[in-house]
Amino acid sequence: MKINALYAMIALALYSQGAVAEQIPEGFESFFEPNRGKITVEFEGSSIQVDAIYHKGYLKIEEKDDLENSTLLFSDSISEDGLGNVIQSLEKGIIVRDECQYLDRVCIVGDNEIVAQIDTMQKTATIYLGENFYGGDLVRDNIRVSSTDASLITNYNFYYNRDDVKDQESSDFYSADIDTALSIGNTALVSSLYLNESDTELEDAYLLRDFDTHSAIAGYISTKDLVPSLSKYSSIGHGSDSYYGVSFFKNQSLSKNKSKFGTIDVFSPVNSSLLVVTVEDKVVYQTELDSGTNEISLEKLPTGRYEATFEVKVGQRVYEKNVRTVINNSKYNIKTGDHYYSVFSYGFEKEDLENDSDRGDSKNTVGDEIVYGVDTIYRPYESMAISTLAATDFENVLYLNGIDYYYNEDVSGGIDYSLVNNELSAYSADVSLMNWLRLSYTDTVLERKDGFLSDYSKQKGQSVTASASFRFKEAGGSISYTRSINDSDETRLLNANISNRFDHFNLTVGGRYSEFDYSSGRSYNDYSVYTSVNIPFGDYGSSTLYYSRSKNYEDFSAEHNSSFKPAQNMSVNASAGYRGSQSSNDGAFFRMSTSSSNDYSNGTLSVYHDSERTSSNLNMSGSLYATKNNVGMTSRNSRTLLIATEEEKNQIVVSAFQEGSMTSQREIKGTLVHPIDEYTEYQFKLSSGTDKVMLNSPTSFLFTSGKYGIFEIEPDAYTVSMFYGNSNDKAIECDGCSEFQVDEFGYFFGKARVGKEFDLKADKTCSTEKLEYSEFIKNIGEVICQK
Repeated sequence: MKINALYAMIALALYSQGAVAEQIPEGFESFFEPNRGKITVEFEGSSIQVDAIYHKGYLKIEEKDDLENSTLLFSDSISEDGLGNVIQSLEKGIIVRDECQYLDRVCIVGDNEIVAQIDTMQKTATIYLGENFYGGDLVRDNIRVSSTDASLITNYNFYYNRDDVKDQESSDFYSADIDTALSIGNTALVSSLYLNESDTELEDAYLLRDFDTHSAIAGYISTKDLVPSLSKYSSIGHGSDSYYGVSFFKNQSLSKNKSKFGTIDVFSPVNSSLLVVTVEDKVVYQTELDSGTNEISLEKLPTGRYEATFEVKVGQRVYEKNVRTVINNSKYNIKTGDHYYSVFSYGFEKEDLENDSDRGDSKNTVGDEIVYGVDTIYRPYESMAISTLAATDFENVLYLNGIDYYYNEDVSGGIDYSLVNNELSAYSADVSLMNWLRLSYTDTVLERKDGFLSDYSKQKGQSVTASASFRFKEAGGSISYTRSINDSDETRLLNANISNRFDHFNLTVGGRYSEFDYSSGRSYNDYSVYTSVNIPFGDYGSSTLYYSRSKNYEDFSAEHNSSFKPAQNMSVNASAGYRGSQSSNDGAFFRMSTSSSNDYSNGTLSVYHDSERTSSNLNMSGSLYATKNNVGMTSRNSRTLLIATEEEKNQIVVSAFQEGSMTSQREIKGTLVHPIDEYTEYQFKLSSGTDKVMLNSPTSFLFTSGKYGIFEIEPDAYTVSMFYGNSNDKAIECDGCSEFQVDEFGYFFGKARVGKEFDLKADKTCSTEKLEYSEFIKNIGEVICQK
């Protein structure tokens, strides 16, 4: 590969860091720690090793018009926050401020597998493929030749659990989700199937047709697909049930606000405990926790304002279970004056709520019901979104209205209210202030009704929540208070914790207090206090000591946890300890989880054992796919269908999908700037003249923290020293440099004088011509090396 291609790639990789240094997207930090390694340079018959910083590859989209209203194939993560939304906004000349540090300059949006760098002035988009996309060294296997004329995709997820409890009969449970889409051109046939040991449920079976600016779906449809924009509301009807229906909607994608505030603190007494978050009895998120206070990003949770149950499990024991009011503000990527709308109709069996007390596990129905509705979102200003939904069965009329206001990351809020037959059913309001304080209030006024209104006229009651969090150097903490009233029952809940990181250990202390007043006159209160000490041992893991005391129980535990990677695509986490408990099994315990991924599957196996119980869990997911030229099987992580290379050409074909992963598709062609199958070593020749070597523009230098030369040439007596610095005390030592500044992430932005020279040994000199630096690095010039 030639020098200009390599250095363009290095420079753009560094350039992307410079543009986003002051606002690295949450969870995306690893991408901005690019690879560092030796690059072989052939120069006038000599080999030079360049210690370079680079990403593993990127491609540049040339046919931008084809990107409008498109979403790259990300089977489970990009439908709302994806690249297609960003480029769609780019084409319309608008970029969201909180996603781009510089509105009219360069924007970085993406996750740890793929990122788009958007230049809104030049109207260009560069797509970077991150390390996680490649799957380690399996690049060539993960990038396959495929055609988007026709494709069949099946995503699967399998779960199995077995419990062996002392003196009890063993039990096991399995479930599977299977999603399939057959796409031909602009038409897709989609189906979703859920099954377990006792039941099989068809959730989706519909036909989708894309008409460029609009789409239509018809068939047996779940409400999440029937009314695409209602992520902030409950589904119409009954939870996540499916109905026979149709929907016609404008192709306008929406995305959540990426405010820095979006976290919820959850405490875990030990490592590897399991957090399960449910909304309306459906699991929306689960993850393993570390000991101490864990920050859960709101980007992992559904958008809106709702009550969610947070359950922390230690082994098979429920350590803590409480209901929290979640406020996850929405922000819609819609150009000022534009709007989104959907027209829909569906039918289902109406329940008889007056006689539901004797129905057991079955539903009493009183006949069929057909519902018609219209859903719109309008954005009169960039900082405001107005949502309205109207639905009717010609007996009852439902109106849902909401206003979201987003001033900046420090001030945002919203109001929602619903009307049933022109009577106020419920209303709620929330406000977020100064990146640490949140207030919310909800009031349900109307008694529950049957039919499609049941989700919007629940039990009467009020709820108010106030929460605050803080960070100061190595310390952090949070406090929250919730008061709720349902009919005549009242609940008050107070949670607080504080943690601090010391030189050799981490300390967390906290407590919770709850009061319950029932309509029968009975009252009850409970409390608990706890402390946790976590001691890290570097490569040998960490140990945790935990003690808690509640009104009725006393618990303590000691546990050591360690992790290792027996293979590149496999990781193991294991822990062992002793627990003394009055509320659950005491004695020694052991747990281990193993996760692995390859071209065929992505899975996790976990095992837990103590004196009373042995349990195991297996979870596997992946995709089966078939296209015109290829058939294969892959895990979801490898994104096999994302990119296809044409034979013997530096050409890329990106499969783009509308409104998520499995609907109508398009082709987007671009030039593969760097051959992906050669990413491990960049070999190139300098383009040389008689007495000088030019590194073509753009060439930029971004200085990272620590006393390391960012750009070095060695050996053979060729050495370039750019600068040395220390970000900890922000004292910059720079020989011959004019000015530097350090931002909060430790990135250095250098301002070099025009014509600045760097001395090389062996009578070589490098100088910068017309080189200028600013916070968002512009007017990149040339670096000329000559004898």
